Amino acid sequence: KIISSEVFTMDFMNQFNDANAQATFTAEEVKKNQFFCILAYLGILFFVPFVADKNSAYAKFHANQGFAFFLANIAISVIRVILAFIPVLGAIVGWLLSVVFFVAMILLMVCAYKGMAVRIPVIGTLEIFK
Repeated sequence: KIISSEVFTMDFMNQFNDANAQATFTAEEVKKNQFFCILAYLGILFFVPFVADKNSAYAKFHANQGFAFFLANIAISVIRVILAFIPVLGAIVGWLLSVVFFVAMILLMVCAYKGMAVRIPVIGTLEIFK
């Protein structure tokens, strides 16, 4: 039996899904804020879902995760700058970090589109939008 990539991806992401947070989302607010929550994972745009709907648990959740992801991006950028001083190995590790970050960004955007409450490991509990 061949497993489609979408099934594999969503099964993988489900292990990071916060069922308690997802239970607070209504289908209406997910549909209303899907686009804004996708934007939360594009760097400085992390605040867009919160501005779009301050009363939505879904928008607040993804604004907070977008902020955590933004901070992780800054940390990864600093690491890449430091690694740039190491010939060859620094370039390879820096490139791999960039690829991992980009894949994570795409997966988080897909999960936001699907109405999931995926928490970023380690830093996903950070909450600035309440």
